[in-house]
Amino acid sequence: MLCRDMTSSRPKNLGSAHDMPADILSRLEDHVLLLQRLEFSEQFESHAALHEIVRELDAICESEGIVGVHYTRGERERFLVEGLVPRSGAERREQFLKDHGHRFRTAQRERLVSGWQSYFDREQNRVRDGRIWFNLTRVALSNGGAQPLLSHYGGEVVYMPFSSDSEIESILSEIGSPLLVECALQTDSVRTFCQHPWGRTWLSSYHRSVNPAAHQWDVDLYTEEPVLPNEILNIEVVDVE
Repeated sequence: MLCRDMTSSRPKNLGSAHDMPADILSRLEDHVLLLQRLEFSEQFESHAALHEIVRELDAICESEGIVGVHYTRGERERFLVEGLVPRSGAERREQFLKDHGHRFRTAQRERLVSGWQSYFDREQNRVRDGRIWFNLTRVALSNGGAQPLLSHYGGEVVYMPFSSDSEIESILSEIGSPLLVECALQTDSVRTFCQHPWGRTWLSSYHRSVNPAAHQWDVDLYTEEPVLPNEILNIEVVDVE
């Protein structure tokens, strides 16, 4: 089995301040009153000391790696054996039919295939094919962002066209378990959409620890590389409301 060495550094859990270096935590104590007045992480940039800490935290993550949080509905044992494998949507849908096509009556299966063909055009495929998506914190469990992924088997490449089809949606909700999969990632192997995403998210988690009314910042990120079984740190069955 292919195996990458994960012992050289410990990836940082950006959903908690516990992993922060002691010297940065000490410096942040001088800014607690300021952080208790701020509501959004965008405001960090207006304060030089906080902006500098964001940059330092970002550099630590780039050196030591991060913990990515992947939400899905699936089989825990399969992830432990295979890891997370980037595939095209067409490949995932073909595999879904092989594994679970027997669950659908003929008319339902015809609607399933027709829905996929109608929905997944070139643009829909472009933003999903060959990508594994992550967040950096667990905030999506409480704000509803992860609920569709946890409630429907197979990810967006399977369930997206069927929000109004109660029969198919019901079957998809009965397969697998709602899982939170934490993975060790290197920042140079993932892509996201803002500056200093790691430091800003990490400082936002500290911000929430001293100001529970503050908004938790998080980002969407993806990798096009496989996540190997030894890079999976934790698989947890979570509640779906």
